Amino acid sequence: MADEQQIDEIPVFNDAFQESFYTAMSAILMLPEHETTLLRFLSAYEYRCQFPWLEESQQGSYTGNQDGLAYALQAALATYIVTNTIDDVDQHTPRKSAQTLLPEQKLHLLTALQATIDEKMSLERFELRLARAELNVAELSLAELQKHILRALDHYYSQRMKGVANDPF
Repeated sequence: MADEQQIDEIPVFNDAFQESFYTAMSAILMLPEHETTLLRFLSAYEYRCQFPWLEESQQGSYTGNQDGLAYALQAALATYIVTNTIDDVDQHTPRKSAQTLLPEQKLHLLTALQATIDEKMSLERFELRLARAELNVAELSLAELQKHILRALDHYYSQRMKGVANDPF
């Protein structure tokens, strides 16, 4: 009887949040004003790919069949630190970039998005981080969710140097 109660208490993955996340992230990929943040995220991913001990390189022992960019997106979401102020990430970076997001980069990001949704755990951790910050995840507007996603991507960029030195031990 006690085991049955414990099973009932296990939270079920929030399908509504999953759909909201997919909609928000898809819109981010299509809006030109977010290209700078996406390009920064991709540059951090590409930089980290050169280190074989990092999961992004796809040479680690834990990646299996997972794409390195999908891992990077999942890591960005799972390690996101929610702050009390939610400013616009894109206001801190120049709007006009010499480089633009290429169609194949968007496609690769869409593939990583789907892999992240299929993986579920990182998206669940992202949702829990938002909830622990006392945000009502069910009532987050699309714009608010996009700002949190963009901040997570920008945080990944700011942490790009973490773990790149090979540990001698």
